[in-house]
Amino acid sequence: MDFKDTISLLKDLISFDTSNPPGNEEAICNYLTTLFLSWKIKSTLSSFAPGRPSFYACLEGSEPGSIILSGHLDTVAPFGNWTRSPFSPTEEGGRIYGLGSSDMKGGVVMLIEAMKSIKENGKPRHTLKLLLSADEELKYRGAKTFQQKGLLDDAIFTVIAEPTEGEVMLGEKSEFWVRTTFHGKEAHGSTPEEGINSIVLQYEFLLELVERMTTLESSLIMGTPTLNIGRIQGGRQPNIVPENCFAELDFRLLSEQQRVQVEEIIKEIGESKSRKGEFSMEILSDKRPLVSNYDDPFVKTFLEVAKGVTKMSQQTKAVPFCTDLPTLFPERVVPFVLFGPGSIRQAHQPDEFIEKESLSKSSAILKEFLLKVLY
Repeated sequence: MDFKDTISLLKDLISFDTSNPPGNEEAICNYLTTLFLSWKIKSTLSSFAPGRPSFYACLEGSEPGSIILSGHLDTVAPFGNWTRSPFSPTEEGGRIYGLGSSDMKGGVVMLIEAMKSIKENGKPRHTLKLLLSADEELKYRGAKTFQQKGLLDDAIFTVIAEPTEGEVMLGEKSEFWVRTTFHGKEAHGSTPEEGINSIVLQYEFLLELVERMTTLESSLIMGTPTLNIGRIQGGRQPNIVPENCFAELDFRLLSEQQRVQVEEIIKEIGESKSRKGEFSMEILSDKRPLVSNYDDPFVKTFLEVAKGVTKMSQQTKAVPFCTDLPTLFPERVVPFVLFGPGSIRQAHQPDEFIEKESLSKSSAILKEFLLKVLY
């Protein structure tokens, strides 16, 4: 595929509004179905709800085992002060602007190009599967559908095309979301001593929780565990002592043991702050952290190819965010890399863009890797 065609394809994908919610991945999936049919590559759609399909394509190999190319088709909604149209991609200064350009329609284009390249080179050694999921930005239901259909059962290596600026990442933190709720007692605002203020209890809880987070262990590869207090809601009006207050918390943790530790800390602090009120916690999302096998031959080859193309050392690192990976592989760990064009710093930002050079280099790395291991 000529690079002009690559850029044209990226612009086409950006022009589809797949903001999630609601997602609306059907139109982009139909577009891809027609495209792959023209290339004589078999593809199917798998839906978890009406209008919410994911796209699957496959090139059968001559030997057992499959290599998975994984991306997602949905984006977040275009919040913030956009100065350009999110769905009318523009090209300026070596960049392509548009919603999802980095996260991750640039990565999707990289995967599609790779499939077409392998198709043109004849039957591969291992089966090559392209999985483009819906709903990655919210509940990972597209990835769950792929997993339930058994499409990952024979996987021997996986490429997750998240925006890593062309660096090869070999791990990802957990996604542990919790809602903590304090139940107090209402009273008139002029006599607060007669009530139990749930907002004050939540405030005291969060202050101590933030302090306790600093005691958790960090890792050279996985980085530092983090907490984001994403949402707080409580009370009815100024002259009423608030009976209920909840907070929604986003933890990014380094190990399953650390996740257990954090849950214990939450319960310990919550119970100590509840006084005469009641404390409860609800787990909203619980995706385990994952680390790849550095000694796996596929991983080593990928690192070698990336170093050869970029002329840069590829240090062992992990991404701080969660991907479809733990949903695709809920129990076993298949050797993997997280790798793609664009920057995660552009994700979910107004005037999101991707550098054309980043897309070009990342595509070259993936194609060279696949040619090495499949022929």
